[in-house]
Formats: sequence, C-alpha cells, structure tokens
Amino acid sequence: MLPCSKPGEIYAIEIEACNAGIPYADAFYISTHYCLTRGKDPGTSTLAVYCQIKYRKSVWGLVKNYIEKNCWLGIEEYFNSLVKALEEECDRTRKAMASGVVGSKRKVGRRRQNKPLPLPPTIAEEPLIQPLVLPQPPPSNQTDTLAWAIFCVLFLLLVFNAALYYKLWGLEQFERTFQSSDEALEALR
Repeated sequence: MLPCSKPGEIYAIEIEACNAGIPYADAFYISTHYCLTRGKDPGTSTLAVYCQIKYRKSVWGLVKNYIEKNCWLGIEEYFNSLVKALEEECDRTRKAMASGVVGSKRKVGRRRQNKPLPLPPTIAEEPLIQPLVLPQPPPSNQTDTLAWAIFCVLFLLLVFNAALYYKLWGLEQFERTFQSSDEALEALR
C-alpha cells in the first residue's frame, strides 16, 4: 500500500508480479497499480487499474513482441474474470438491499413490516462496473518489415555462398587438370 492511501477515501496499492516456468521469465515482470477511491455518491467507489510490463534485461524485439502480446492477453483474461466476480457481488448486494437485508445481518427487535429499502438512484440507474479498456498498441508493420528484411538478407547470403562455392569448385577442377597435365609431361620425359 502506498503512503498516499487514506482510510475510507483512497487506497493505492502497487503490485509486482514475477512469473516462473515460462521462457524469459527472469527478463520481465508485471507492475500493477490499483487505485480505489470513494465515489461522489454515497455507497459508490471507483477502481482504476494500471498495468505495465517492465524489463529487467534487454530482450530481442521479436521476443519482446511475443512477451507483450501474451502478457496483455493474460492481463485481459484476469481482469475480465475480476469484472465478472465484481458484477456478481454487486448483484448480490443489490438483492440484499432490495430485500432489506444487508449482508447477513438482520435487525433484531420488535417486528415491523418488512418493506424493501429503496435503491439509491445511482445503483438502480447506472451500471456499477464499467467495461475494461486495455491499451491497444497501434497496428504496426514494423514486425512484417523486419521479417522481410531478415528474409532478404538470408536470401542474399545464400546466393553469395552458392556463387563462392561454384568458384571454389571451378578452381579445384582447374588445379586437378593442371596437375594431371604435369604428371603426363613427367611420364613422357
């Protein structure tokens, strides 16, 4: 919990998640910042979550793209599950408020007519959970361009190696014919 947290008003929590058992697990970690604040209306609050992939070691661009793609997919899956769990909890709370029972506590005392409590307008009208919006990296052709550049360089190296091999083979043939003609001349003498 960060020092800027004030009980009942704001809670700021910073978490670093380290992975194990995956390739390059020691090269990166996920830093997540949760900020829970009291809402403007009573009984409401706002949860903001910020995630960032941080690197301990430098990794290749292709590996970095792979890591980031899979991390964001995992983060999105986790927070979608969290949103569903929070929505279920909000539904339970709404039902409990509508029936006049908050949580599992009931008033003990003289019997009164059990009238359902009116829901606050913010709960009845507005959704409590806003959809999760993850930053989408802009579509880039950088990886396609890089792949084509690597392919072209490898193709040129293949062509140059083939040409050098052909020249070397020609030199060996020339040397063999030259040696055989020297031996023929020696035999004639």
